[in-house]
Amino acid sequence: MGPCKININSSASNFSGIILYGTGSVADSETPSGADITVSTYTSNANNTASTFGNIEIYIPNYTSTSNAKSISIDGVSENNATAALASLSAKLFNPGTQAAITSIKLLPYGLNFAQYSTATIYGIKNS
Repeated sequence: MGPCKININSSASNFSGIILYGTGSVADSETPSGADITVSTYTSNANNTASTFGNIEIYIPNYTSTSNAKSISIDGVSENNATAALASLSAKLFNPGTQAAITSIKLLPYGLNFAQYSTATIYGIKNS
């Protein structure tokens, strides 16, 4: 999976946040704005080692809440048979004008297409 954008409830805006990343020799940060909501700057893509995939975990607590903004944490790493070790951690806030529960999430390719055999899994935990 290459870098990708996230849409929540069909919106690519109303996000704020920061991305921290490291390459094994350099650490830096980015502050994306507008519709350029990159999930992870450094995840594996079609240019990396064949049959080798990165990992992104997206955590959205209180996604059913209708009374407050949604905090989002994103942890991403890339796997590649190269000298660079790439990892990123993002903290984001989804804050539309009218608060609503999250009912849809889309991951969209950003730049490169998703690599063949990429997968996405979504799950929730419900109190019994």
